[in-house]
Amino acid sequence: MDCDKINVSIVEEEIKATFSEDAVSVSIVEETINVRPVEETIAAQVVEETLSFKIESAAIEYTGTKVSQIEHDIEAGENINALKVLRNDLDNKAYIADSSDVNETNRILGVAKIAALAGNSVQYVISGILEDASFNFDVTSPVFFDSNGALTQTPPPSGFVTIIGMPETNKILNVNIRQGIDLI
Repeated sequence: MDCDKINVSIVEEEIKATFSEDAVSVSIVEETINVRPVEETIAAQVVEETLSFKIESAAIEYTGTKVSQIEHDIEAGENINALKVLRNDLDNKAYIADSSDVNETNRILGVAKIAALAGNSVQYVISGILEDASFNFDVTSPVFFDSNGALTQTPPPSGFVTIIGMPETNKILNVNIRQGIDLI
């Protein structure tokens, strides 16, 4: 397999690498990256902050930057502060999530990366590392959100509970949003 160029892009929640004309799907499972090519066998692993993989039979190697966060943007349906958990609504806009409203259980988008005014675009993190000096997490407990969309390590007493992620340090949250569970 001859290759002059390697393109790596994120398509929805999947990282896709293209070698010449052959497509390769890449998925991240903890610290190991599994790659499933069309014809070749590829092994990959994250080493520190570098993504490396090698096509065994063709001996093509690539080293690039590790994807530390997957984010999207959407129009804000209301004024939103940074670090609030967001939900979508029928108008396809982002609103601050409310853990006490079970109608929002399956509508969680992610964590606002920046503040935004209603009608403007808001960036939000759906997966990966989110770091902020204001965080003071206990690294032994998961992170949830409350009825005001604020990140907390106290599970909500009613409505539904969604794990937003686990802290890596007291200032770094590894965002990995789980399926919400309605509380009885």
